[in-house]
Amino acid sequence: MIAADHENTLLETADTILADIHHLDLPALGFCILGIHTEKFSSKKGCLITTCTGSDLYDNVLVIVRVFRQKQDFELLLQEELVSYHFQPIYSARSGRVAAYEALMRVDLPTLHSPAQVMQLAHETGRLYEIERITVFHSSEIFQRMQAQGLLQSDALLFINSIANVSLTVEDVEEYAQRYPELLKRLVVEITEQEDLDRACLERKRNIPGFSGSFALDDYGSGYSNELNLLELSPRYIKIDISIVRGIDTDRDKQQIVSNIVAYAHARSMQLIAEGIETEAQLRTVIGLGVDLLQGYYLSRPAAVPAPIAPAAQTVIDQLEHQRFDSLGL
Repeated sequence: MIAADHENTLLETADTILADIHHLDLPALGFCILGIHTEKFSSKKGCLITTCTGSDLYDNVLVIVRVFRQKQDFELLLQEELVSYHFQPIYSARSGRVAAYEALMRVDLPTLHSPAQVMQLAHETGRLYEIERITVFHSSEIFQRMQAQGLLQSDALLFINSIANVSLTVEDVEEYAQRYPELLKRLVVEITEQEDLDRACLERKRNIPGFSGSFALDDYGSGYSNELNLLELSPRYIKIDISIVRGIDTDRDKQQIVSNIVAYAHARSMQLIAEGIETEAQLRTVIGLGVDLLQGYYLSRPAAVPAPIAPAAQTVIDQLEHQRFDSLGL
């Protein structure tokens, strides 16, 4: 059993949190409290009341505090756009030159440390639009500023992760076009949502005035980005999932999958990106299979200011390109 004064402190904390929840108009949370306080707390509209004692009380109040603080941090993140973006280069498989950068969200709040947490809360609270807007505007602002400072390659494309069933309002699209007219031409919308594609949303994105119209289908082969999504989206880029790339140097079935999608894509002027490359053997294999673009830790990790391509990776690319030219008699 925990001490009575400790129980009182926990109950006071829970009582304070309840008041804050109602003040902030946050979704109702479930509370476990001592039976002697049931009448007091049951007057709080919208809260589920059960009873528990001793260590169970302690554990449950800790969970309550943690969940509530996370929701507080999430509200703060949305209000003040407390996210940053790291950029991971995407390289040409022929030259090793930077072709594009993918913007990757980074979060560092007391109870929020990953984009996955942010997306889960956005789903639960119906705030996906705000995340979409923050991602599009904030990553573009950072990208454009870094290019102006010479920290990113000036002619590179920008891949921005987008939610498949969310599209910006007309007003937000107009604001983006005014602020980033040149970047809009080099923008690639990367569809990552693990849900059915929304055709209306996709068409609104595709038909934004001044937009390149380029989509990338992420995580192909993961089980989410399947053939139906490929047909529906008709992307300019297909990103082969890390689950396919991992171990591809020794797995003939994975090699056949990539070979098939390379043939399909190239016949339709699509480009293949092998993502999640972590070893030299994987790099040599995917280049040999005909992918067009490369991304992964073996080449360069995501960073606020990404490093140049790893010398070992550049050496492999140069060797294979020389071999290709030699085989053609050039």
